[in-house]
Amino acid sequence: MKMLPRPRRVWLTGLGVLSACASHVEQSRPPAAPVETSAPQAWSFETEWRRAAVESAPGSPAAAWELDANPTTERAYGTAFDSCVPQHDSGGQGDASRQRFVLDIAQDGSVRQVWSESESPLAACVRESLGRTQYAPAPYDGYRLGLILDLDDAIDLSETSILAQLPRLPRPAPGPITSYDATRTAIRDMGTLEGQTYMEMLTSTFGELFSSGLMKCMTIPPLESERSLRGYSLIIEIAADGASRRLLVEPNPETPASEPLQSPRADCLHDVFDHARLAAPPWDGFWVQMGLDNPPPGFPTK
Repeated sequence: MKMLPRPRRVWLTGLGVLSACASHVEQSRPPAAPVETSAPQAWSFETEWRRAAVESAPGSPAAAWELDANPTTERAYGTAFDSCVPQHDSGGQGDASRQRFVLDIAQDGSVRQVWSESESPLAACVRESLGRTQYAPAPYDGYRLGLILDLDDAIDLSETSILAQLPRLPRPAPGPITSYDATRTAIRDMGTLEGQTYMEMLTSTFGELFSSGLMKCMTIPPLESERSLRGYSLIIEIAADGASRRLLVEPNPETPASEPLQSPRADCLHDVFDHARLAAPPWDGFWVQMGLDNPPPGFPTK
């Protein structure tokens, strides 16, 4: 079972450690070939789930495609979690930490339909969000992708303890870095005991330190392409002295566009945080991921 790391987002309103994970369906069942459509029969979620498991069997072309699609799946999961879980109480929905979904992906990579094993306002919201995902061209039209998503917003202390014991990931090489690699490192850094303590301190002073810079940026009129954004994801590498070493400003929700977000407002945010001096982190090259609403409460919109 392949585990996909869930970004832990820290918003300006406070420390938001979201306990969640995603995994592909178990990939241990033969055969490797797609399941042929048989005569019409009663539909069931379990039928789609079994089909997803078979189609992604180890060693198949589809298994390699799913591996390449991991970053897209993680972004889609993070967007669904952030947009749906705060709005819907996951309590009473069964085992919220093990909700199963199956995506019907067209040849061009668009998601044609999403099924869930249970029905609830939360599941419906997640289905709608996942349905907006754009993948690379699928192995074939009608490909089934099975996911297990953790939709429980509660902080799992046992998971926090496990994360604190995990070794730090190797530091990314200097130079350009993808948002996937930067986010993956930030998740692990912020999940350690030292990282959690540091993030509590950082978020308590963040607004005070950068309110003037944020006000300047948020008075810049957003482009038409930014009006649908909920905000921006800031992924920052912090040097031992608190200086910002590398910074990525990403749209939230994330778009399928391959090029970085380009806009006067995003450029302003990049300049503010690129020259930021934060509190000294637990170690040199500490990565954080933070979210900025678009616009933050109380900021002008025009």
